[in-house]
Amino acid sequence: MATTLLALAVIHVAGYLADGVLAAPGAEHRGKTSAMARRAPGDPFDGFFSTSTIALWYMCDPAACTLPNCQCASTSPPGGLAASEVPQFVTLTIDDAVNAVVYDLPLQAMRGIRGSDGCPIKATYYVSAQWTDYHSLQTLHGLGHEIAGHTFSHSFPTVKEISAMREATEAFGGIPQSSIRGFRAPFLNYSLESLTNLKALGFDYDNSMTLDNAGASTIWPFTFDYGVPISCATGDCTGAVPTAANPNPTWRAPGLWEIPMYNLVAADGVPWSMDPAVNTTELVAMLRAGFQAHYTGNRAPFGVYLHSAYLLADPARVTVVNEFLAEIMDTDGVHFVTNAQLLAWLRNPVPLADMDSACPAEPAGSPATPEVCDGIDNNGNGVADEGLTQSCQFGTVNFATCKSCPARAPTVDEPVPPLVDVSGSKCQPPLGGCVYGSFNTTSCMCDCTGNDEPNGSGACRNTLGACTTLRLADPARPGYFLSCAQSAAKAGPTTPPTTGNTGPERPASAAADTAEAVPRVLVAALVALLALTVGMA
Repeated sequence: MATTLLALAVIHVAGYLADGVLAAPGAEHRGKTSAMARRAPGDPFDGFFSTSTIALWYMCDPAACTLPNCQCASTSPPGGLAASEVPQFVTLTIDDAVNAVVYDLPLQAMRGIRGSDGCPIKATYYVSAQWTDYHSLQTLHGLGHEIAGHTFSHSFPTVKEISAMREATEAFGGIPQSSIRGFRAPFLNYSLESLTNLKALGFDYDNSMTLDNAGASTIWPFTFDYGVPISCATGDCTGAVPTAANPNPTWRAPGLWEIPMYNLVAADGVPWSMDPAVNTTELVAMLRAGFQAHYTGNRAPFGVYLHSAYLLADPARVTVVNEFLAEIMDTDGVHFVTNAQLLAWLRNPVPLADMDSACPAEPAGSPATPEVCDGIDNNGNGVADEGLTQSCQFGTVNFATCKSCPARAPTVDEPVPPLVDVSGSKCQPPLGGCVYGSFNTTSCMCDCTGNDEPNGSGACRNTLGACTTLRLADPARPGYFLSCAQSAAKAGPTTPPTTGNTGPERPASAAADTAEAVPRVLVAALVALLALTVGMA
């Protein structure tokens, strides 16, 4: 199992590096100021197409293009609303595989965050199925987060790659294919082919195109009924862009929405669409400046776009993101939404004053309710599906599920192999072990270290049942710690204290901002691996 976790850590690090997060200037996720769509040098249409303005040649008939299924690219909010009437939507997106190595980090970044409407923040997870632990994914879905597509093997989005992710996620994560309606292209490498594939497969939206914030002139989300109105800075829109040889391109994808990724701008003026490779001080400044530009502009949706491995690389970023979200959450009109929730409003925009104040229903567990395989804590003990999961192990491919295991590892060519029950028992520890605790085969749950000491430090179970959520120091009583329930309700990510009454030794704090980026990734991955390995001992 330790070998498997090491492989997972390496996979996250390798994927993070491959995505260009730590690469030299010009990497895929680093925005391009005045980026142009790919076309031949000397094309007469150069300068007509950028990442901050609508192409001059783009023509959309607002009388014919009407909601809910058609929206012209525009710098004005939809539905004829004024900016002052529009909520400031804030989205948080997380990319790539979901497993024990990275499960807790995004959740800690969201800890204690609620919008001005009182609704807790939910994220959109763009999931590549390979290396994903399907039960982890199912619990995120059970917690109300949106699960969206990112291909099966983090590859170019062919029909097979897109469909295989959906099929495997339904078979082993219990998440219906019909609920996976959004998509982001790996490496943001979209094309007309990939957009056409999304349309054919019934997706509602893509979230891969990057845009610069332009204040009151920022472009709102749009549909592709009248072609591509902005620069394809990281993708290839050849065939949709006018050229001398093809001045009137006819490519369309009616009804498919584009929710753009709005760049953050670093101190050196370089825009970043994801994972800014800057120190935490500059990261805070970028987030604040980006939010204010949206909020005081035309209130186009503001997004924070991250890879799980970006947080793994430097856990101090978890605190930065959480504190930023806490800073803006009481701002008038701020609503934290998933992209699916954002799209629902875009299709039927209503003024802020008229919006339904009710939050989406949260599952309420009860001791009298038996656990069922749904990723939800039905009996209210803090753990989802205990006693119902089994571990499916195929060398380097391992995942937990409360469905049946396949006869062999899922692949893009065979996303749902024949199903068998290989375990004989579904009372098994979480994939990755209990970490700060030991597994109790009677209760089928982890007993967390330190929980027998009411005022001591120690660990609490996360939704997967692993003891990875550390109890917080009691600010009112030095040397004492809050209960698990109190810690869960307190805003801010878990910051491991260096002293305490009882409990396990705490891992080291985040590396200094000045540390080299690549060593920081490797050190953080090894720290996470060590904690998981110790927990299985």
